[in-house]
Amino acid sequence: MHLTKRVLKKKAQPVDWKKPFENQKLAVQMIHFMQQQNGIGLAAPQIGISKRLFVMYTDKQYRYCFNPSIITVSNETSIIDEGCLSFKEIYYKIERPKIVNVLYYDYLGNKKTEVLDGISARCFLHELDHLDGIVFKQRLENKVPTKYNYASFKPRS
Repeated sequence: MHLTKRVLKKKAQPVDWKKPFENQKLAVQMIHFMQQQNGIGLAAPQIGISKRLFVMYTDKQYRYCFNPSIITVSNETSIIDEGCLSFKEIYYKIERPKIVNVLYYDYLGNKKTEVLDGISARCFLHELDHLDGIVFKQRLENKVPTKYNYASFKPRS
């Protein structure tokens, strides 16, 4: 397993559950690789696999997120220096929502919803961007397609 930019800017393909234990094996391998790289998140496209899967370790909890999506995001945002395993030694001040309500599936296809905040929300959003072919510099430069703009995920009053 190694980092590559081969499929990094392409939208990843959905995961199916025909072979759930292969899904689990890949997720576990990704967690080990992420740890070796001293990261807190890793998306399958970062290692050349076009699947809608990422793993993360935040708040002392491992998550593997298959076919993840955003339900809603908070109006409140924060701007923090953000790095990326695919772009070592590069950091950008990125604005992201502080709180995000998310949906994802485990390796067996069980649906999970969660409200994440702080670094967990930021990591989830960063890795989800990878699945949509977006790299963090695009957020900095406002070059993200409209359908991936956070405003479209804000709750309606």
